[in-house]
Amino acid sequence: QLPAAPPARRVPYKNAPTTLAQPVDYQIFSSFSVVFLVHLSVKLRISLRKNHNFSKRGSMGEYQHESWDSFDEILQKCFGMLETGVSDRHDPLHTPVIGTVENNAPQLRTVIFRKFDPASRTLIFHTDFRTEKVAQIQNNPVVSWLFYHPERKVQLRIISDATIHSNDSIADERWAASQLMSRRCYCIPMAPGTLSDSPESGLPEYLQLRRPTESESNDLGRANFCAISCQIREMDWLYLAAKGNRRAKFEWKNEHLHTTWLIP
Repeated sequence: QLPAAPPARRVPYKNAPTTLAQPVDYQIFSSFSVVFLVHLSVKLRISLRKNHNFSKRGSMGEYQHESWDSFDEILQKCFGMLETGVSDRHDPLHTPVIGTVENNAPQLRTVIFRKFDPASRTLIFHTDFRTEKVAQIQNNPVVSWLFYHPERKVQLRIISDATIHSNDSIADERWAASQLMSRRCYCIPMAPGTLSDSPESGLPEYLQLRRPTESESNDLGRANFCAISCQIREMDWLYLAAKGNRRAKFEWKNEHLHTTWLIP
């Protein structure tokens, strides 16, 4: 009779731990993963947005060696910047500051730059006919504009003569070009600046969560809408540069352009 075989021995896996590891807190690990992924997503979105803006309007490097050597070149570029400010809602010149005068004190506010005509040197913004700025323009039609482009380091200060359009072809054309969501601002029954007991938009309840229909906008908002057209009388151009700033003045007198260099 053959001897009994020895009992089989289990050979441990090489480098296997001799003791069990501490249990993993998967809840903490999962929370950390979520936070990390959210952070990564935000960083990626910011990076994509920056790349989109640079590709759309150019990086700062594109403007570092920009030439501003003659009056004609400066005027052409400035008018081009104004046209871009109208067409591109992300452009810095799309939201200029305008100034009016009341009781010998300046009154400033930001507006949306709606239209620019280089041939007639006309800038247009829209507003509610019931606003204080309209009354101020009626008393003193001189309106100043302030534009600044942080990437191109260019500031434009403009003095203009304003005309109010509420019941004419220009007002009708600008109203027709307005989107329904923009028209909603003029559907408020109370005039802008009316005192209120609580923070509110003033919109009718049925328009607070939606845009008006075409007929609603015409019935409620058209009478409150006006366009302000401003013809440029003077333009002060300032360019900021590490080598030294540059400044020039453009002035139209009886439709004749006068230009001069200024010390910044």
